[in-house]
Amino acid sequence: MLMLHGIAGLGSSLGLSAVMGLSMVAGLPLSAPLGTLAQPETEPETAPATAPATGPATAPGDNPPGQECGVDASHAPTPENLAKGAVGDGVPLAKLLDDLERANAGLKTLTADIKYDRLFEIAGDRQTRIGSLVYFDAGQKDAANGTGDGERNAKRDRRFSVTFDRLQVGRRIEPQELTYIFDGTFLVERSGAEKQVVKRRVVAEGDARDPMRIGEGPIPLPIGQKREDILARFDASVVPAEEGFDFAEDDEAAALRQFVDGTRQLKLIPKPGNRDLDDVVEVRLWYRDATDESGTPTLLPRLAKTVNRVGDVALVQLVNVKLNPEIDRSRLRTDEVPAGWSLIEQDLTKK
Repeated sequence: MLMLHGIAGLGSSLGLSAVMGLSMVAGLPLSAPLGTLAQPETEPETAPATAPATGPATAPGDNPPGQECGVDASHAPTPENLAKGAVGDGVPLAKLLDDLERANAGLKTLTADIKYDRLFEIAGDRQTRIGSLVYFDAGQKDAANGTGDGERNAKRDRRFSVTFDRLQVGRRIEPQELTYIFDGTFLVERSGAEKQVVKRRVVAEGDARDPMRIGEGPIPLPIGQKREDILARFDASVVPAEEGFDFAEDDEAAALRQFVDGTRQLKLIPKPGNRDLDDVVEVRLWYRDATDESGTPTLLPRLAKTVNRVGDVALVQLVNVKLNPEIDRSRLRTDEVPAGWSLIEQDLTKK
């Protein structure tokens, strides 16, 4: 999963002091627990077929067109189906991290439906945005000249776009378009409600830093993470999939446990002295076992949870995940300003 995490002060319209936690749900009343909004598929999702089609192949269990992310709880998979392909919670940490790195090695594009859910501890309220995700990884390039063979200054060229089309605050649900686009250098926030584009430079010229690392990116998306980077910045452990939902009421916690049933959970606690992670208390990532387009075992991001210093919880749920489909590259453009909209440009790399 690509972790939509947090740059302090970004996205006031989302209340993002740390943009960390998208999920995905649509069309259900607030009384419905979070996990029921997107039930686990009956079989692992797979990459789109290579045969000609009108769009990426739909994995078994994906929601049919028109249902968006909402799934009737009465169609929950049976325990037998939920167990298919599951590896279990006893997988050693080294194996899980190795499996993640291998899965990321062949990942060039990814699409998914996404729900970003934030629970604010002090204010006692909750905000949910629903939309879709496009992720693109062009590999490494030299930070200085843009070539693909640079070793000394190698920088990963990773990009994403998340477009939300619905906002839920309390019991009120309303259409509201908000898009975040990251192109490796700039983070663009495009607000339909305000008819405004905010373009922020978050990576300085020549900087090989990867702002999409867990705990740093504009939104916590647990996709494309490196084993050595995870171990350098976090104390990592593999824990049972059902753990981590003590913040939720009983019905919601049960629904979330069902949502991650059969997955593997990676728990990350920031190591002391890492200023980039000062605001982060813990990160939890859940992955599903699946196969790619060649039939090779891989892992799919399922859920991400982050908790900050004041106790705010951010959840990112992903469903209908597709590996290496054709994507609409226009969604990744950061140079477009619709007619009649205002443009604000900021450079966050300058002290």
